[in-house]
Formats: sequence, structure tokens, C-alpha cells
Amino acid sequence: MKLSAKRERLTAQLRATLDSLEAMVIQRRIAAACALPLTPQQVRTVGMIVLNGPTRSSELAGALSISRATMSGLLDRLENAGLITRTTDPSDARGRLAEATELGREALREALASLGPTMDRIVGYMTFPDLCALTKGLMAVQKILREQEQRQDPGA
Repeated sequence: MKLSAKRERLTAQLRATLDSLEAMVIQRRIAAACALPLTPQQVRTVGMIVLNGPTRSSELAGALSISRATMSGLLDRLENAGLITRTTDPSDARGRLAEATELGREALREALASLGPTMDRIVGYMTFPDLCALTKGLMAVQKILREQEQRQDPGA
């Protein structure tokens, strides 16, 4: 197998792993913060609504690549849990907007604030060689991001 094909395969594995880890950690933290068992899809939905403000269900469904019917059920469960409310869209009375409640915003804030201690516990289970490899890889990512940032704003 060529190096470029191996690199593509590894990059895809990394992307999938990071997505999965993010969903697992945030899902657990939000579920603990609001004392409700939430699915990764529900957590992503609450996060999108908190970040984007009031959002149409069709936009959420498109962003998460799920059907409108599935999104409707998902929003029903989030509304019943008190994490979101739905209101009439002022720009189109036929549409409805999903908006995060204070409980939804607070659950997301608490989940994100607890990521550091959660990562500390997880890292505590890693072997030293795995921890070295992870650190080296993340430092490479950090270096690239800093270089890109400097190229975008050379005066800073």
C-alpha cells in the first residue's frame, strides 16, 4: 500500500475516533449535568441549538444528516426533558424554531467545563508509550494550527 493511501486511511480513522470520543465524553457529561440519559444525536442537537441560537428543525436535520421525521422525534424528547422549547418562526408562521432552555445551556456549559478533569481521568488509564504517542501527535496539530494562525495574521 502506498504511503498516501495509508495516510488517508489513518486520517479517516483519526477523524472517526475523534468524533466518537467527543460524542462519548460530552454525552456523558451532559447526561450527568441534567440527570438524563441522552444519545449522542441528542447531545449534538442541543449543542447546535446552543451555538447557533433558535434553529429550524429542517436545518438541524440537514446538518445532522437525518430525516425531518427523526429530528421531530428527537426534538420532542429534548423538549420533554426541558432542554429545548419550540416556538413559531417569526419570519414564517408555518415554521417552528428550536431554542435551548436555561437547563439546556447550563447542561452544555457544565459538560464542557468538566472535559479537563474527565480527560485527566482517561489519560490516567493510558500506558506511558500511548500517552507519549498521543502527546506527540497533538503537539504536531498544535504546531500546524499556530503556523496557520500566524500566516493569517502576520501583524499579531
